[in-house]
Amino acid sequence: MPFSISLVTLMLVVVGLLSAALLLLGWQTTSTLEEANIDLRMAALDESVTGWLSSNIRSTVDVQQALAVTPAFSRRAGPSENAANGVEARRQLAILLDHHPVMAAAYAGYADGSFDYVGRIAELPEALQRELNVPRSAVLFVRSLAGGEGARPEQWFFLAADGSALSEAIRSLDFDPRNRPWYKEANATTRSIITEPYAFAVSGTQGVSVATQIGRHEGAIAFDFTLDALSQVTAGHKPARGAIVMVATDAGNILADSSNCSARDAACVPADPAMRELLRRELADVSHHSDRRLDIRLRVGGMDWEMLVDPMPAVFNERFYVGAAVPIAEITAESRRLLLVSGATAAVCILLAVLAVLAGAVFMSRAIGRIALKTDSIRDLDFTDRTPIVSRIREVQQLSDAVERMRDGLEIFGRYVAKNLVRQIMRSPETAGVGGAQRQVTVMFSDIESFSRISEGLSPQVLTGRLSRYFDALTAPISAGHGTIDKFIGDSIMAFWNAPEPDERHVENACRAALGAATASQDLVEKWQRRDRPVFRTRFGLHTGLAVIGNVGARDRINYTLVGTIVNQASRIEGLNKVYGTEVLASGEVVALTRELFTWRFIERVIPAGTDDPIDLFELVAEGQGGADHPFLAVWQRAQAAYATGAFREASALFDEATRLRPGDGPAGVLLGRCRQWLDTPPPSPWNATWRFETK
Repeated sequence: MPFSISLVTLMLVVVGLLSAALLLLGWQTTSTLEEANIDLRMAALDESVTGWLSSNIRSTVDVQQALAVTPAFSRRAGPSENAANGVEARRQLAILLDHHPVMAAAYAGYADGSFDYVGRIAELPEALQRELNVPRSAVLFVRSLAGGEGARPEQWFFLAADGSALSEAIRSLDFDPRNRPWYKEANATTRSIITEPYAFAVSGTQGVSVATQIGRHEGAIAFDFTLDALSQVTAGHKPARGAIVMVATDAGNILADSSNCSARDAACVPADPAMRELLRRELADVSHHSDRRLDIRLRVGGMDWEMLVDPMPAVFNERFYVGAAVPIAEITAESRRLLLVSGATAAVCILLAVLAVLAGAVFMSRAIGRIALKTDSIRDLDFTDRTPIVSRIREVQQLSDAVERMRDGLEIFGRYVAKNLVRQIMRSPETAGVGGAQRQVTVMFSDIESFSRISEGLSPQVLTGRLSRYFDALTAPISAGHGTIDKFIGDSIMAFWNAPEPDERHVENACRAALGAATASQDLVEKWQRRDRPVFRTRFGLHTGLAVIGNVGARDRINYTLVGTIVNQASRIEGLNKVYGTEVLASGEVVALTRELFTWRFIERVIPAGTDDPIDLFELVAEGQGGADHPFLAVWQRAQAAYATGAFREASALFDEATRLRPGDGPAGVLLGRCRQWLDTPPPSPWNATWRFETK
């Protein structure tokens, strides 16, 4: 029997027995859990509301007491200093209001009848907003009433969300903060007070104020909280959607109500109005027996309810009471639903067992899957994943270790053979046989100037290290340009493009790689010159054409290379750099395919030694056409035109001008010497402007 079938059968037996046992246990313990759940929820509700209200009142009073002793709220100095203090006090009140979204207003009244007030625009009646022409973008308003008796000017400021002033208004007002409940109660005691609910003077909204005396009967600081805002916060502590939560004062007044239930609300229960009225009566009754805690179950409106009325710990000698009523059906709904779900779960245990087995199989095979992914990456010569795969299964661990050893071996092998070639052989092993095919390729040769002389002055160890750094710098742009390095020949590099991977832009990529390699060589020259070391100056030759490319050699030892005249031509072109003092030379075939992509300088038509085929020789100047308008190149083109027609006197003058524009230019010096030679001894007729080299 397959392992998977055995595992599925075992899991079916285990899960079936467990499901039956869990259903029985769940059924027996549901009732006990429901009872405990109700008690826990009511206790959590009581603690949550009590903690929130107590902590917020305490933090509010702490802020007030801190502000009351600051200089900004002192009015003991002269008029100018008191005015400055008033500005600072209003600023601090505005900052405080901005950081406490539940707070409706923050203000301070003083013994001389002056009044500083910061409130929210939303709390202003619309009629008053129209009267004061309040800007639409205003968020806060500031009132400043001078001290005195009777009607006196009151200055209004309207602030944007960033605190900037938008506009202001002045109106006459007969208002005395000393007559307000918060002022009287705060100055009647040395502790902070919380008022009973009353109507606010500006908005008419019902709410409470928390106030603290300033100094010794110098005034009072107060903060307003609307009953609606407190009710919204209280609603956030409801343990169930249909629950009712209230907070009452010691006088039996309702401070916060979790909102009346609307018949259109999906969470509304039919018995909500009756239960809400009963809870109000119980809160009023308990407030007269401050130590009595009520926690009962009752049936109202055809529903079972859990009702809790509990006195809160005193906060600054003020006593509050939390009242809550929760439909028992809502609290137990989850447990009832879980019982139904448990029954359904038992019916699908077999399916879950199968899925569990499949999941276990996936988990167990994850390591093998990672090994497969790693081998695919290695197949593509991607050796970046060096994290070993660890498994508790011995055979999987042995396989992982073998893959790691294979990765190390192939990574080293890839340093000896071009990665593109290794990748092709691994994808198609049959291509590793002896043989080749004709293909259009681009070949590049490089060589170090005077390498034999340089090597004589260096020890073998130093020379090898320098060559390694040199080859590392030059091969990077070749590899980046999709080139394949065929071999290192002493100090030379032979590279080709469009094999083994096809590359439609192989000529362009070869030219760009030659420029990059030349730049890398120049960087090394500058670096080694600064360190007084012998430098390697590199010359490059480029040619493109047809060649036979493939595996050449014996059955047990082969080399992937190319064979054709373009290899010899590229080598000869590289050698001509020595004659003209140039760095990168290319054939006319290369230039014909990249004329619009690079700046080229035509040197002359030559016949290299050892061949009868003429070559148009060009110098690769730069990528792009930015150098085409250079004055030197313009003079050079005119000199070449005169040289090609046999006008040697004119060409001589122009080449002479070119050497003045670019002193030390090798091609200009060579062709200037030719022109002077032809002026003394005319060339054979007819003149074809082609120079034949007899020696390499």
